[in-house]
Amino acid sequence: MTEFLNVHPENSALAIDQLPKTALQAIYHAVTGKTENYSKIIRGNVVINSSDIDQLYDVISQQLEHYTLLSQPTVTIVIKSSKNRTTQYSSWEKFKKLKVNFGDVTSEITIKVEFVATLPNTNVPQRCVVNILLDSALPVIDSQNEENNEEDPSEFLFFFGQKWTTVKVSIDFVDFLIARAFTSHVEEWFDGLEKLPNNKLNNFLIKNGQIVSAIFRSGSLAGLAIFYAAFAHFSDKPILFNEHIFYAISISISIFAAFQLVIQIVRKIIFSRISKNITPSVILLTEIDKTTYQGIVRKRNSANATAIGIVGTILLGMAINLASSYIYAGLN
Repeated sequence: MTEFLNVHPENSALAIDQLPKTALQAIYHAVTGKTENYSKIIRGNVVINSSDIDQLYDVISQQLEHYTLLSQPTVTIVIKSSKNRTTQYSSWEKFKKLKVNFGDVTSEITIKVEFVATLPNTNVPQRCVVNILLDSALPVIDSQNEENNEEDPSEFLFFFGQKWTTVKVSIDFVDFLIARAFTSHVEEWFDGLEKLPNNKLNNFLIKNGQIVSAIFRSGSLAGLAIFYAAFAHFSDKPILFNEHIFYAISISISIFAAFQLVIQIVRKIIFSRISKNITPSVILLTEIDKTTYQGIVRKRNSANATAIGIVGTILLGMAINLASSYIYAGLN
């Protein structure tokens, strides 16, 4: 085919580098029978209501009006729940007419639109498939916030403390301009969604979770150092080669061990408080979705109080060591 197109200029055929991109893509499709694929991931923490999904479908439908279609597009809607239950609808009308009856929250929604259109500069109708996946973090948040959850909240912070992968657009196309047009309209739709609250202090604690853990560990060691320094200061007897120093060491190590246990409990409480303020993207399609999300919102807490708790725990440990040293030195 390349030899046929690259003929002498006086012939009627054009050189291959002079053909429109649409025509080249059509030739590729005709020869190989394959289409190209364009994909886009959109990240951000937003609320997707049922009305927003309706608006997204309207955006797709309006874009289809720009093309000459051979027939009505085929639309497939797939709804998945947190327990991996799946319901598929063969048209948008059926999706709107038949209510989703899951007993658990919505996990993801996929909108698939297939159509065949006649494109400029091409003689053969071209097939295009548009897939838009909307992903909800609501099942994960609901599971994490259960009172009986025994997992380490810091692991939750690591995976879900950043922007959520909310939308995945995948388009099988012949004309790149079609794929780019659909994607840009989905991006505009996403930009208009309700953004979830973004607490700067809570984000700081999330991004510096390892530093928070290190502060707790350093606080324990600082408390140990304060005990020895205070004991040396308050004691009116020689410390070297005195049996009291060995008792002091024993007491300080016991306090250190006890404080380490308390620190682990407090650390888990602190990270649990931080995790309750994390809300990646959610889809509110059913009443169960809305009820679950409202319960999560009610559990949000003050990031300022969390930060005060971190500092207060360290200072309390130091104060306990100081008081213990003073009391022991006074008794001896």
